[in-house]
Amino acid sequence: RQLYMRALELDPGYAFAYNNLANLLQSKELVRLHDGTQWGRRELYVAAIELDPTYAVAYNNLGVALEPGDEVRFPDGTVWDKQALHVRALELHPGHVCAYRDLAASLGPGEGVFLADNCFWDRKELLLKALELEPLNARSFSLLGETLQKSEQLCLSD
Repeated sequence: RQLYMRALELDPGYAFAYNNLANLLQSKELVRLHDGTQWGRRELYVAAIELDPTYAVAYNNLGVALEPGDEVRFPDGTVWDKQALHVRALELHPGHVCAYRDLAASLGPGEGVFLADNCFWDRKELLLKALELEPLNARSFSLLGETLQKSEQLCLSD
């Protein structure tokens, strides 16, 4: 933590340090920066995004940090929910494996989303895409197992 806080003291515009410091905090934990201000995970992720609006990882991490039903308001007044943040991460970086998996995890049974390709993606399709991109991702396999119906079978190639 101290190293990221020092990085922010040296360069308050360093989006990467805001994102990574946020990754180290628990959900309600606060950190006091060198200027005396206290920041939580959400505020740190928002700062990273404000500094670099193309930072797909920060959008996805902020989505993970939100509880189901939570929303976050950005300084420009826009309001984002968990799924919208994951979708934005995929718009910015279509090969972001974690964003596919985390978006899938945010969906309930029968839910889906429209992505930039204007196609409707359900939980199973998102997880299959994550596995296509990273075939050895244990978390994606586990979530896919939870997603499939008990009688449903899936043939995956090695």
